Amino acid sequence: MIKKLFYFSILSVSLNVSAAGFDCLKASTAVEHMICDNKALSALDSAMTNLYQSKKDNSLKEIQRGWIKTKRDSAKSIDELNTLYAEHIQFLTEYAEATNHSNENQSAMKQSQPVATKSKLQLSDFSNDFIFVDGNEYSTQYQDMNRSNYVLRCADAMMIDVMNIWRKDSAKKNETREFSRLRDNVYNGLWNMTVDNIDSKVNTQEMRTICDLLVAGN
Repeated sequence: MIKKLFYFSILSVSLNVSAAGFDCLKASTAVEHMICDNKALSALDSAMTNLYQSKKDNSLKEIQRGWIKTKRDSAKSIDELNTLYAEHIQFLTEYAEATNHSNENQSAMKQSQPVATKSKLQLSDFSNDFIFVDGNEYSTQYQDMNRSNYVLRCADAMMIDVMNIWRKDSAKKNETREFSRLRDNVYNGLWNMTVDNIDSKVNTQEMRTICDLLVAGN
């Protein structure tokens, strides 16, 4: 089972379930063999590697090496690795890559995105009627979704882990009471966004693979 799976932005990750992100024929440590012998972990490693490669810069290289050496390679169980990969994939997804844009491109980006757009949502964002993600707005109120049962089942499975991540993150920040107050808004906002993201990619093999893993894991 895949526990505590990654945040909604994993939807953009290209997932290859046939192999890990490294050559399993050269696996030499207990953790590497654990990953190669577990289909779900291999899929997570592949997704993580693809995401890392798409955002790699000098700073991220050091972060990645440190994560592999001090966290991944110290894991003792499949459940621990699932959690570590979920957290690291979320970090990589939100990693702000340094880019150089011309003044013209910067101006165009500012005009095309709402002021409220953030690289990472904060709990306080859900006190509003809408959250803004990647230039899109999503209601924090319940909306009846006219989507396929497959999309809705995938979203249901994803939201279990998404809400657990938000609840635990709020506890770490001493925001448990605020999370309880805004829980419905958090769920509705993330649900509306997640369904929209899944539906836009549901015909791709990558999305089908992710949804099948999520539904099977929960």
